[in-house]
Amino acid sequence: MKNFCVLLVALSLLNGAMTQWVHQNPGTSNLMLSVCFPGESTGYAVGYNHTVLKTTDGGNHWTV
Repeated sequence: MKNFCVLLVALSLLNGAMTQWVHQNPGTSNLMLSVCFPGESTGYAVGYNHTVLKTTDGGNHWTV
């Protein structure tokens, strides 16, 4: 029962964290695999076919 309660709390926290993500059109038809934001507004995304994208405005605009 204790494990179930811990799982419930973890899932509710995870759900709250995921609601901050908003879908953005990356400007490529390649499937994107990972996103990393080392800073508040600078981020990188990588995907198939050696696709690497960068944003400097929090993900509003992406450049190859």
